[in-house]
Amino acid sequence: MKYSQKLIAALGVAAITLAYACKTSSEVTPTNRVALSAYQSGRVANDINVRVDSLKDSRCPEGALCIWQGNAVVKATLSKDTDQKQVRLVLGPDPSSTGTRQKSDSTGVVLSGITYKVILRDVTPYPNVNQPSPPATQAVIEVSKL
Repeated sequence: MKYSQKLIAALGVAAITLAYACKTSSEVTPTNRVALSAYQSGRVANDINVRVDSLKDSRCPEGALCIWQGNAVVKATLSKDTDQKQVRLVLGPDPSSTGTRQKSDSTGVVLSGITYKVILRDVTPYPNVNQPSPPATQAVIEVSKL
């Protein structure tokens, strides 16, 4: 009788542990942000692949005196299933969008019939005159379903 009670108790503990593990793993939400260097790819929530096709950072470095504040321009390709779209995102002033008040750091895209908002959150590290060999520049891109 004691053996069967121990077996039932052990099975009960195992069942509770498995139920808890399943619950916590399903609560983990994939991130909707990714930090990528040029020519790198990453996956964000909703099974969206993001590839940075080019990244140009001409922002005025910290410690410098500049006539123009500059900008950071990222061209990326977003894909889901067999659908893909290219986007151009800009931090700072965008000379190509003259006369419009629309911000160039975000855009909407439709992939596989679903609309997503794509935002260029940051380009790191920020240029600095005292750092002659900065680490690889990365674009922080966020993709969220609308």
